[in-house]
Amino acid sequence: MTMFYYIGANHPLPIGNYGEKYTLKKLKDIPKPSDPNDLRNILDLSHLENEWTKVYETELDFAFVTIMEVRDAVLKEKLPMNKSYIYELGGSFHLNEADKINHFTSNQANEKCVKELLSYVKRELKEGESIEVYSCWADEEDWPIREEETINLSAFNLGKTFEIEERKLIRFVLE
Repeated sequence: MTMFYYIGANHPLPIGNYGEKYTLKKLKDIPKPSDPNDLRNILDLSHLENEWTKVYETELDFAFVTIMEVRDAVLKEKLPMNKSYIYELGGSFHLNEADKINHFTSNQANEKCVKELLSYVKRELKEGESIEVYSCWADEEDWPIREEETINLSAFNLGKTFEIEERKLIRFVLE
């Protein structure tokens, strides 16, 4: 199953990728990997040599948050969010102390995603309003909320742990 994240507001939010760092290069200008089992060494991709592709220098450059439109009106109705504008949210939003020790690189990527999300929400939050974030497993969109939390971004400091858990509704405010 897949965990989905949603973000909602009372006004339209900008869609796109936030925190992504890449350069564009033509495929022919990217050195082939030394691994003989890599697909670029197995398949004939000569017809794509002049195509532009994104190149990420590090794994951290590939960690970013995506905001996408939800066009399915039925899905929007199922979600237990009280906002007029609902979007799908992409990223990894799971920070804990154990991952910092055992999975340092993925923890850095998760931390970057969380910080990008918080920055995005703070930037888009209008005075007197809230922005909601909700997560659930696929096909569980109409299940009841398990937990609710309000986070005042004016006083919030990201600690060592942060997670958008399943069926948790987080309401971000500025007070």
